[in-house]
Amino acid sequence: MRKNENSVLQKDINDNENEIGRLNNEIGKLSKDIELLKKRNEDSIRSLEGDRGRSEGDLVELKKKAAEAEHECAKLKILLEKTKNEIDYLNSEKDKAKGQGYQKKIDEFNKCISESEKKTRVLKDEIGNLNNEWKERVTQSSRLASSTIVKTDSGETTKRINMLTKELSA
Repeated sequence: MRKNENSVLQKDINDNENEIGRLNNEIGKLSKDIELLKKRNEDSIRSLEGDRGRSEGDLVELKKKAAEAEHECAKLKILLEKTKNEIDYLNSEKDKAKGQGYQKKIDEFNKCISESEKKTRVLKDEIGNLNNEWKERVTQSSRLASSTIVKTDSGETTKRINMLTKELSA
């Protein structure tokens, strides 16, 4: 019976040793998984720290740009206030000028400006008409050349005229 008990115990010991070996293998695999996760986390942390560093650099740059923009805004506000004051001054000078006979000169100057604006509009209209006339002539020449080409049935000439027409249009 003792032998039997010993063999049962030996079998239990062997089973337990096999189980311990299996558990040790699992522990090894889990340890590797843990190490892999640690490495991934460390890589992620390094990446995030790099991103944070770049973001902080961007933030510093944006703060600098914001400060510059605020400075420019302040300068523009000062310039605006200065311009308002100049307008007020010029308006008061205008009022003084009315009493001193300068209004006539101002009116003459305004009249010259109005006439110049009117002449400018007339010239713009003339230029527009000339452009339209030129475009019409180019179109007519192109049509005439195209119909001539169709009659002579010359492919090379058609290509050349189309190319010249495009150059004229450009």
